[in-house]
Amino acid sequence: MKKQSIGLTAIAALLAANVAFANNVDLNGYYSTQHPQTMSNSVKATMFPPTDITLINGSSDIIFAVVPGSPINDVIYPTKNDHIRHNTYAGLTRIMLKDPSNSVFFDNYLCRLAVMTVYGQPGNYQWNVDNELCN
Repeated sequence: MKKQSIGLTAIAALLAANVAFANNVDLNGYYSTQHPQTMSNSVKATMFPPTDITLINGSSDIIFAVVPGSPINDVIYPTKNDHIRHNTYAGLTRIMLKDPSNSVFFDNYLCRLAVMTVYGQPGNYQWNVDNELCN
């Protein structure tokens, strides 16, 4: 009975360690269209980042895209888009979108290849998140 209890405790500890490790994301590894990663052109040409989230501003005013804790705090103008990328992380990314007065209207996790389009105007935003590429 004691061996069984020790074994179950060890398994639980291993599972907890794996979950904690999976949540340990290098937030400084994020870069975007507006804040490109510094590297040579030959390296850029061969890279396909595991995280490449596309944000499209189909609204009537600017929006701000933020990845909390990272250097990403981008302005996306109407009819423009932004790509949020990470070269080593292939999981969910927390994205905050703010209106021109810095009020948060979206704060959620997007899959690594999501395409999100924002419509409307400040105070009345709608959005569509396409996760098809994530499956």
